[in-house]
Amino acid sequence: ELERSPWSQQLALLSELCLAPPRLLEGKALVAMVASKQLSVAPKTAAADALPLTEDGRLACRLLAVSMERDACCPATTPKPEELRRLGLLAEALSKRDDGNVPIYFLLPSLCSEALQCLRSSAALAWPFYLQLCQALVCVQTDHWPHKAWTRADQLLVSQVMSKPVYLLGTRGLKEAAAASGAAKKEGSWLLSDKSEECTVASPSDGQAL
Repeated sequence: ELERSPWSQQLALLSELCLAPPRLLEGKALVAMVASKQLSVAPKTAAADALPLTEDGRLACRLLAVSMERDACCPATTPKPEELRRLGLLAEALSKRDDGNVPIYFLLPSLCSEALQCLRSSAALAWPFYLQLCQALVCVQTDHWPHKAWTRADQLLVSQVMSKPVYLLGTRGLKEAAAASGAAKKEGSWLLSDKSEECTVASPSDGQAL
């Protein structure tokens, strides 16, 4: 029911729960950062209520949650340049696939709120709701990513609780995830990939966390 509601109603639910709406990273801005090689600078984010909408008030863009290697739910550290580079390349590839007609936004754990610690704590409480707002989860794979408690929780929440797609973005997986592959392109699907892959997720309680 929540997913079928207008975007303003989904954000209003967060307000009723005294939770701040998330900040989001625009794919277009991320592509520009990659092109200019300014990935060490903290990216600017957009307010959730500034996203483009259809006439009936629903999202007119892709909104993808991102699972990144981290020891806290919403850490104060900025994403690593390599992580931003891979997301930027993904955003560029998806934009080309969609002929530039569908804006792309990302929900990143470290950029979903302002820098104040109280706001980061609030974002950590709201993180499951933030994931619910998104259409899918993109996992930026690194050597330590599978062992972190929060990355495991991301995958289980989105796949098992919310029944939404989970995509693995490895160092060699960008082309597969973003390319207009087979039926996905022909049928106008919003899937990032039409290839299935099995992934075993260990218990979050056994994962690494601060």
